[in-house]
Amino acid sequence: MGLAYGLVAMAVNRSALPGITLYLPPAGWLGNSFILAGVTGLLGLVAAWPASAVLGIALGCGLSALFFIAYAIMRLQGAMNLGAVIVSGIALGLPAGWIAVPIVAAARWGAQWVAEAIANDAPALRMMLVPAFLVAIAAFLGAFEMLGNDATAILKRTDRLMQQGLAATDAASLPEAFRNPAVTHFPVGRSTPYTLEYTGQDLDRFISLRPASNYGEQSAVIARTKEGYTLVCIYPGATRAPSCGDTWQAGRGGGADE
Repeated sequence: MGLAYGLVAMAVNRSALPGITLYLPPAGWLGNSFILAGVTGLLGLVAAWPASAVLGIALGCGLSALFFIAYAIMRLQGAMNLGAVIVSGIALGLPAGWIAVPIVAAARWGAQWVAEAIANDAPALRMMLVPAFLVAIAAFLGAFEMLGNDATAILKRTDRLMQQGLAATDAASLPEAFRNPAVTHFPVGRSTPYTLEYTGQDLDRFISLRPASNYGEQSAVIARTKEGYTLVCIYPGATRAPSCGDTWQAGRGGGADE
């Protein structure tokens, strides 16, 4: 179920954004899919192990909350101080325990179906009926991870700006969005690979770049290179000009990509 969900969720955005390398920590699209398969496999094992279905589901949901807390802390690390990271991670992770209830319950149901089919010496086709149904549902739900039209358009705009900037011969030739005092380290003329990340969350970490109005419609794209260069562009809307700024931290790479 986890592998089917992960592969479809990653594939829909890759197909909608051909040629654009997305920032997908910690292991890129394929690695993340297999990590998700391992995590959900472990949740299924925990849910199926006890004789009591209620206990199995409760343990699986508790474990899923711990996984989400760890993931939230990993993603927020560096964006704020350690105390705030831990508090935010817990606040984001605990609701995941409740959200996971139908998923863990479905895994328990599927495991119980297979166990009963084996005990009754049922044909293999009947034994796999429910697991195949659950995998199909997981793949269907993965398709809903596709980015919206505005996010896709903004990522494509940022990619074009990055391409134009990297092809520039000097700072004066940079795209207008990059010709401002907040962009001081752009790698002009370098053919360097980069990743792009779209986000609408925790934009106050880029408060110096945020326009004073239109807060509810703002989003950001973060471009990263493996050399440690980071460019952030805040978009007040899908069709409006972005406000960009950058940093360079030598030795800090851009993380996992596709």
